[in-house]
Amino acid sequence: QWALSCAASRVTVMGAKQQPSRLLGTAVPLCDVAAVVTTSVAIDIATAAIATMATTIAIASPTLTLDAAAIAIAPFVAAIATTTLTLAIAATTPSTTLTLASALALATTATTLTTAAVTASKHPAGGVQVRRGNAEDSESDAAAFVTCLLPGVDDLTTSADFKRKTIATQCCDSNGGCFRRFDNDNRKCIAGNTFAASNPPYITPHTYAEALSICSSLGLHLCETSCAGQGCGYDNHPVYTALACPSPPPPSPSPPPPAKWERVADTPYQAHHAFAFALDDDTAYMVAGNTPSGVTDRMARYDARSDSWSDVPWLKFPGGPRGFAIGEVLLGVAYFGFGQSPSYRGWIMHRDLWAFNGQAWVRVRDCGCVERFHPAMVGHGEHLYVGAGSSWDGDRNDFWSYNVRTDAWTQLAPLPAATRHHPYQFRATDARGILLPFVLFGHGPLGIFNDVNAFSPRENKWARAPSLPSQGRVAGTQFSHGGAGYALSGEGKTHRSISDGEFWRFEMGRWSQMPDHPGRSRWSPSSFVLGGYVYLHGGMVRQDNVRDLWPTDAYRFRLS
Repeated sequence: QWALSCAASRVTVMGAKQQPSRLLGTAVPLCDVAAVVTTSVAIDIATAAIATMATTIAIASPTLTLDAAAIAIAPFVAAIATTTLTLAIAATTPSTTLTLASALALATTATTLTTAAVTASKHPAGGVQVRRGNAEDSESDAAAFVTCLLPGVDDLTTSADFKRKTIATQCCDSNGGCFRRFDNDNRKCIAGNTFAASNPPYITPHTYAEALSICSSLGLHLCETSCAGQGCGYDNHPVYTALACPSPPPPSPSPPPPAKWERVADTPYQAHHAFAFALDDDTAYMVAGNTPSGVTDRMARYDARSDSWSDVPWLKFPGGPRGFAIGEVLLGVAYFGFGQSPSYRGWIMHRDLWAFNGQAWVRVRDCGCVERFHPAMVGHGEHLYVGAGSSWDGDRNDFWSYNVRTDAWTQLAPLPAATRHHPYQFRATDARGILLPFVLFGHGPLGIFNDVNAFSPRENKWARAPSLPSQGRVAGTQFSHGGAGYALSGEGKTHRSISDGEFWRFEMGRWSQMPDHPGRSRWSPSSFVLGGYVYLHGGMVRQDNVRDLWPTDAYRFRLS
């Protein structure tokens, strides 16, 4: 403790420095020396605080750059300057009484400001996302996401589990401009050029706080949009972003009672290979198909409110009686075509396509491909994807797209798997969470398959997905709902009915089994989704040494 007194033009300083006036660089009256000594004490305390703060920063972030340190310390320096000026004024003003407690309070204020500055440079309360450096803005959050950095947990984190692992710093401006380098020069990369190093960490590691400070010192900010393809090889790294971590999901509600199949109105007519579809939540249709008396152009309409079917002969299929055809719903319109028709010369194959909007049928442009029956057809975006099937030359694996907006067909990369007919097809998310069209299963010269193939329209490229964890499957029905694809019923590896009406769901690159439909599996039944239910109609049950059965009982199952 300091004991100070000033009396009779003498000063008694006990334990104090004897030349306090050096602190101000000017002479002061002896009666004011007590104030000056107190100033000395306060500034010594402030000096100790700045040393402590600097040590804290060094421990918390040993790789802190000079720019980042300057930004963090700036408020502290300003507070010290203010404190020193205040003390100097007090020391040279005889009427001012400045106590040690006052000096300590001012030093504490400076330390508080410093702590706030350092804290502000750390992670937001909810954390920030790290994303793939090569992620596109069009990709889903689930596909681009790598990890979440949380305050107090990941303050020193500089790597994440994607390719080269070290998290790269990239900055953006207010106009959406992206900066990984300057002057378009990989020698001027913010965190270094990954291809200039042959070993980890490849680039300069930065913590989130350092990345934030670097961008701030450049008059920029961390990015909320993709910088893919912008140089420095950061497509091979995870990258910092300004995007908040996804909110945690709410607690799961109690699971509902197990869903089960329930009986609905019978199928309007016996048929396999008929096309059934819904365009709204109240009405569905069933058209064409192979019946016990031959192929038909018949059309029937289902009213969900009354659970009843009625014929609509004025809407019969204008392409004539049609069997082994294929259909799909896309953007509120039903498309139907291909298949076979009888003629006086025998069977005719087709490559036509028709559109139905709930009021009338209209023929659109024929496919530029060869005629076929049993093809795949799946809708995605504004395209129908059609391929495989059987032609006069045998089974096929070519693949085509039809743009419903431009009425144009384009040939695409062929299915890189065995030729086949009557595959399943649907739209679903792959393991990355990207929604894609899939072609799966089917029958060809090499047998009956359980393989699964995903097509990327953006890359015109195929990729294998996990196979069905069951025997091969052919001639069932399928549908898409939400981000999942479903495979329902169909025949097994012997091309005959299997004992159970298996029902499978594919989403996020994984298969899960759903409750079997009642009875044995059916050959080429029809299905549609209406009001959150999938409806199952028609088909045929074929077994060796048993008479073929044309079931009329129909069922529905709650999906959502």
